Amino acid sequence: MADIIEVALVDHKGPDTVLRFDGAVIDVFGYYVNSSVPSARFLARGLTLNLNGPDRKGQYLLIFQASNVYTVSSGPFDDTDLARLEPLIAALQVAGAKVTR
Repeated sequence: MADIIEVALVDHKGPDTVLRFDGAVIDVFGYYVNSSVPSARFLARGLTLNLNGPDRKGQYLLIFQASNVYTVSSGPFDDTDLARLEPLIAALQVAGAKVTR
């Protein structure tokens, strides 16, 4: 079993967010950007993760898209948050997620 990667982003400009990845499934808790759903689960295989940014304010946005049907975005994140997210993004990519920047 893979190590669990968990990133809690509570001191940033967006809503409090926790991302938890067990090697196959990513759970995303606590955001409401472009979604009325407070949490979501995605299989890494088949997931598309778009990292948009930085914008003119130096902020990034993560967009999770599953099967071109369900899209959830989370952010904004700054460079410090992004550095904390990079191991999670890399692990998702190894597990089969398509990552675009």
